[in-house]
Amino acid sequence: MPEPSLSIIIPTCGRETLGRTITSIREQLSTYEDEIIVVGDGVQLVARGILSLPDWRFHYFEHGPTNHYGNEQRDFGMDKATGDFLWFVDDDDIIAPGALNTIHTELSLAPSVPHMFSMQIGDTVYTGANGSQGGPMLITPNDKNKLSRWSGNVYCVDQHFCSKINEHYGSFSVHHEIIYIGDKYNRGQP
Repeated sequence: MPEPSLSIIIPTCGRETLGRTITSIREQLSTYEDEIIVVGDGVQLVARGILSLPDWRFHYFEHGPTNHYGNEQRDFGMDKATGDFLWFVDDDDIIAPGALNTIHTELSLAPSVPHMFSMQIGDTVYTGANGSQGGPMLITPNDKNKLSRWSGNVYCVDQHFCSKINEHYGSFSVHHEIIYIGDKYNRGQP
């Protein structure tokens, strides 16, 4: 059986930090057939520039503007995604060193369930085991019949999205490895 593929969906409002986010992913892609879908909240010239280098794994779209914290852009990205699993990454954060290897190892062991990993913001580590569930911690199967939507002008819709995925599957496969590092200085900014 082939290794499950991953669609990494990144909504962007044009932050300069998107370059750092893309670099953290690109550095780990060498052995994977994953795709990266970046969706601008309307016209985003910074994102266009960052993603102008040709690389078949990176796809750039624009949807909106909506100014809804990237929620509609995540939904748009889900509709475009062709990977077996989905991962939602923000444009002001990075993926942890070794994250793609960790994720692919776990997906290969349990290829039909959602996976909840850990993330770090500053000195704090959030784990699915301690009740914290953020969108960047979740790797969910790309099953259109079991996906929820992100839509709405709500900042912290992550918990709702994760809850709906949990309802559809009954549980998550929980892992303690950190796959995501959040920007502690940008919390709460659209």
